[in-house]
Amino acid sequence: MSEIATQRAVMLAVGGRPDCRVFRNTLGVAWHGVVESYDSERLVLRNARRVKYGVQNPGGADLLGWRTVNGVARFLAIEVKSEREQTTEAQDAFLHAVIRAGGIGIVARSVEDAIRGLEDAFPPV
Repeated sequence: MSEIATQRAVMLAVGGRPDCRVFRNTLGVAWHGVVESYDSERLVLRNARRVKYGVQNPGGADLLGWRTVNGVARFLAIEVKSEREQTTEAQDAFLHAVIRAGGIGIVARSVEDAIRGLEDAFPPV
């Protein structure tokens, strides 16, 4: 299964749980300003400013959200990878920082990996 197909499946499975919410961490850059002129081929902005969106922290996970455990929302970060793809050092560092801060950091190559990661982090009581 491709990474994007796995990501969609993980979002549906994890986000469908009553104790979890997840959002895709879409990264990008846009421009903001006052439209001076535009046509079908060109847009001119006055006072243009570059705006980054998404969690731009190096290694920021693909999916972000929370899992409620005993009435407390725990930050959730899921890095989705294909079967053969490896995480980068920055991705590992981000996930470890989430875990050290009391959150849940998971590398998921399948829906089963994601669910197992949720249960391993805070097993049901």
